Amino acid sequence: MEPVTDRGWATRQRLLTAAERVFGEQDYFRASIGDIVREAGVGQGTFYLYFKSKLDCFRELVRWLGHELRAEVKQAGARAPSRIEVELAGFRAFFAFIERHRQAYRIVKQAETVDPAVYREYYERFAEGYRDAIAAAVDRREYAPYRHPEAVAYMLMGLGDFLGMRYLLWQEGPVPDAVFADLALFLRRALLAEPLDGAAARADGHSTPAVAASAVPATAGGDTE
Repeated sequence: MEPVTDRGWATRQRLLTAAERVFGEQDYFRASIGDIVREAGVGQGTFYLYFKSKLDCFRELVRWLGHELRAEVKQAGARAPSRIEVELAGFRAFFAFIERHRQAYRIVKQAETVDPAVYREYYERFAEGYRDAIAAAVDRREYAPYRHPEAVAYMLMGLGDFLGMRYLLWQEGPVPDAVFADLALFLRRALLAEPLDGAAARADGHSTPAVAASAVPATAGGDTE
């Protein structure tokens, strides 16, 4: 049930935040509603004001994580001067989001078993906006003439997913600047309609001081909604 007051929304969010920690640390099948309400500091009756069951809460958590991620990625690229800079800003935002929500990987992967439909929805919602943005960049001849923008979207999502897993989940990041510089060079070579000339390629190499000063921020991230 959706809350009708600001206080209600705050309580629902408190329960989702608690569920994020509980499901991330214990996994869905070991976790209980009692664990969630104890973490949230509310009574069990309060839980049922907002969620029908543990499964309902889990589904809403996965959807909330996806919504928040898409919103942050979209906002990050809103002022970028070109589509490729939107791309890089999106990856920065994705990595920054995962640094704050390290349990998100475990929760989304659990969804594949707990509720395959919500697992698929998580990725499809992200890919929809990404696909449209890539198609528009191809139409503007800003990107190479890819014929399957959706496939390209999933390729780029895979890059972010595995880099985040390697450097943020396993190593507990942040993503190293040199790694992000390599990612920036890879994206420019893969996506731009015109290949990089020698000077541009050198300017993208992570051994060049200009990259550390301009292309590589302190944090990294994904793409648009």
